Amino acid sequence: MGFWVRDKIACIKLVGRANVTCSVDFKRLVQHLRQRGCEQISLELTDCLLMDSTFLGTLARFACEGLTLEQGPPSLRFRLINANERITEMLDNLCVMELFTLAACQEPFAEALEPAPQDPGVSRQEATRNALEAHLTLTAIAPCNQPKFKDVLQFFAEQLQEFETAPPANPHQA
Repeated sequence: MGFWVRDKIACIKLVGRANVTCSVDFKRLVQHLRQRGCEQISLELTDCLLMDSTFLGTLARFACEGLTLEQGPPSLRFRLINANERITEMLDNLCVMELFTLAACQEPFAEALEPAPQDPGVSRQEATRNALEAHLTLTAIAPCNQPKFKDVLQFFAEQLQEFETAPPANPHQA
């Protein structure tokens, strides 16, 4: 994942699989870009093979947060550039297509990209919490997603509860 920022516009280039593994780093990057005042984020997807439901739910949560209560223009807009058929089918299947602007571009970005910061220390608890929030977002946006994610929601909720109720590890025990 690489990015560039100019004025209040940012571009994030996704390569490979946009999935649960990179969703926490993506979440942190978008939060960072919002703090820098970005109002539009373009995701360049030419080399992105797929988006799983966790990544898409994380993205959808940001898109929904950008909508104002007065139904005015969103404070943070997302544009998906060169999304492949697999990604657009997933957007349509999960009923979130209307949250994004889709565009095609032969030469999307000539800017040099900064590598996105990655935290190799993302805890399983944080990744699980993010996955649960992502799927809750998808079911809140489109209640028709509830049956699709019923078991997934239960699994992540149980995992999170286990993390939160487990006694802290004793660093002095061998």
